[in-house]
Amino acid sequence: MTKLIKEKIKPAQNATGTWVYCDTKGNVILVVDRFDNGERKQVIPRYFNDKENRWAQGLPFSKTPLYNLETAREKRHLPILIVEGEKTAEAAKKYFGNEFWVTTWPGGCGQVKKVAIKGIKNRQVFLFPDNDEPGRKAMAVLAERLQEGQNEIHIVTVPESDQTLFEKGWDLADEFPEGWTTDKFRQLIPDTPLYIPAKPEEEADIKESDLKATDGETCSLFKKIIPFDEAVNGRELIAELRSVITDYVFLPPYTDISIAYWILFTYGVRHFEFSPRLAIISPEKRCGKSTLLDVLSALCYRPLNLSSTTTASMFRLIEQFQPTMLLDEADTFLKSNEELRGIINSGHRCNGAVSRVVGDKHEVKMFRTFSACAIASIGTLPDTIMDRSIIVSMKRATPKDRRKPLRIRLFESEVHTICRKCLRFMQDNAVKAVKIFPKFVDGLSDRAFNNWEHLFAIADIIGVEEGKELRKAAVKLSAKGSTFDTDSITTLLLRDIRDIFKIDNTLFIPSEVLCKQLAEKDGPWNEINRGTPIKPQKLSNLLKDFGIKSFQKNIRGVNHKVYQLHDFKEAFERYLGDDPVGIESTPLNTTENNGRHENQETTDNWEDEFEEQIKITG
Repeated sequence: MTKLIKEKIKPAQNATGTWVYCDTKGNVILVVDRFDNGERKQVIPRYFNDKENRWAQGLPFSKTPLYNLETAREKRHLPILIVEGEKTAEAAKKYFGNEFWVTTWPGGCGQVKKVAIKGIKNRQVFLFPDNDEPGRKAMAVLAERLQEGQNEIHIVTVPESDQTLFEKGWDLADEFPEGWTTDKFRQLIPDTPLYIPAKPEEEADIKESDLKATDGETCSLFKKIIPFDEAVNGRELIAELRSVITDYVFLPPYTDISIAYWILFTYGVRHFEFSPRLAIISPEKRCGKSTLLDVLSALCYRPLNLSSTTTASMFRLIEQFQPTMLLDEADTFLKSNEELRGIINSGHRCNGAVSRVVGDKHEVKMFRTFSACAIASIGTLPDTIMDRSIIVSMKRATPKDRRKPLRIRLFESEVHTICRKCLRFMQDNAVKAVKIFPKFVDGLSDRAFNNWEHLFAIADIIGVEEGKELRKAAVKLSAKGSTFDTDSITTLLLRDIRDIFKIDNTLFIPSEVLCKQLAEKDGPWNEINRGTPIKPQKLSNLLKDFGIKSFQKNIRGVNHKVYQLHDFKEAFERYLGDDPVGIESTPLNTTENNGRHENQETTDNWEDEFEEQIKITG
C-alpha cells in the first residue's frame, strides 16, 4: 500500500478547502475537497487507488473514518468534542484544541450511521450540532450509537434566551453572534447536561398530561401546608424536629441534628446552589431506614416516596414540582441504573439538568434535576452519590434502644404544626441564608463542605452556638474512618497499591503480581471483574485516568509488564497526601525501561476498529 504524507497532499484544482483523514499511525487514508460555486457547495472525497496507481473519487470504506485520528492517542486523556464537518472541526481545534480531542466525519448528516465509533468507549463526549434540524437529528442518532460504548454523552445547545441570535445553520466556523466569545463557549460546553436517551417503556410510566398542576401546595400529590401565623424561633424549631425524630427512630450520635437541618433545608431548596443528598445506609435490613423515610415523608417539603422509579418519571416530576425525592431500597435498583444515578448526581447542583430528544421532530428539551433527595440502602451507594451526601449510618436497635411505634396517619397529624413552622421559618430566612457564605471548616473536604454549606448558613441565622454544634456534627459524620467512607473505587485502589509497595519495599511490581496481591486484600478486588479477581487489563483501565501505565521489564530472562513506584508518586501525593510511601522512588534507569510508552498496558481501540471494519477497495 502506498504511504502518503499528510503535509504533501495538494488540494484539488479550484478547491476552496481540503482536509486530510489519517489513521492512528498518521498514514493518509482519505482526502476531502470542497468546492463553492456561488450559493452551491459541493464536497467530494477521494482516495489513492493502489491497484490503479491513481486518485479516485468516493468513500472506499464500509465504515467511514473519524477526523484527526492521528492525534487520538496523544489526546486520549481529554474529553471528545464532535462537530459537523471538517471546516468546523478545524475552527473548534483552534478554539478548544487544548481542552478536547476534536473530531468529525466525512459525508455530512447522511453518513452519521456509517461512522466508525466502536473505538470510543468509556469517554466523555460532547456533540455540537449545527444550528439546524438535520444537524440536531444527526447528533441525536450519533448519541444513541455512542451509548453502546458506555460513554457519557452531552449534546451542546445554546441557552433558550440566546437562540434567536444564532442564524439557521450556524456552526463554530461562522462568526460568533454579538455577546458570544470563545470563553463563553468554553464555559457552555463543559456545563452541558448529561444526555439520556428516551425509552418507550419509560414514557408510558408518566405522561406530561399527568403533571398539569401548577401549584404544589394544591396538587393532590402533596399535603397542603399553610405557613405558621407568627415568626418562628429557629432554636425551638430545631429542638422540636430533633425531639420528634428521635422519638420514633434510633439514631447514632450527631445524626439527629443533621437530619433536622436537612428537613428545614427542603423548605427552601429552590433558593440554594447545592442540594446535599441524604444517604441513609445500614449494613443489614431492619435497622430503621424505612421508618426514617416515613418520618421524613411527614416532615419534609413536597415529599414523594418511591421504592423504585425510572429516569423518565423522576426528571419529569422534578421539572414540574421540585419535590423531595425519598428513595427506599436503593440497593435493589440504583447500582444497575446508570441513567438514574446521573439524574441524582446532576441534581446536587442548582444548574443540574438532563437533555432528552422528544417528539416527532427530535427536538432537544432540557429538564431540570435540582431537588432534595434522600436515599435508603443496605450497603453503600455508588461513590459519586456518597460523595454528594450527608451520610446517616443506621444500626439495628437493641431492646433498650427501641422507640415509639410509628402510626403514619397519626404522626402526620402530630407534626402538621411543625411543618407549618418550617415553611414560615424558611419563607422568612431562606433569602438571608443564601447571602451567608460560611468559612471553610477544617476536617471537611471541598465536596463535603459544599454538602453542608447551606445548612451551616441556616444554623448561623439561628445562632452562633447552633452553628458551632452543626459544624461539629458535620466533621464527625464526614471524618475519614467513619462508618461509611466516601472514597471512590480508584482512590481505594491507590490506597491499597500504596500499602502493597510499602510492605514489599520495592520500586516496581509486575502487573500480574500486583493483581494477585490486591485480590488477597479486604475490598472489592477479588470480585471486581464480573465476580472474578482483578486482571491486569482491568487494573490498567482503573489507573489510566491518573496517567499511570505499565511498561516492559525483563526479569530473569522473561519480559513482564511492571508498575513503577515513581509513577504513582504524584497520584499518592494528590489523592492520599496524608501518608506517603516512605521509600525513595526514582525512575528506573534500565534498558528495559526504554520505549515504555510504546509497550503500555492499554491499547487503542482505534486500530482494531479500522483494521476490522474499514476495507479499502481497489
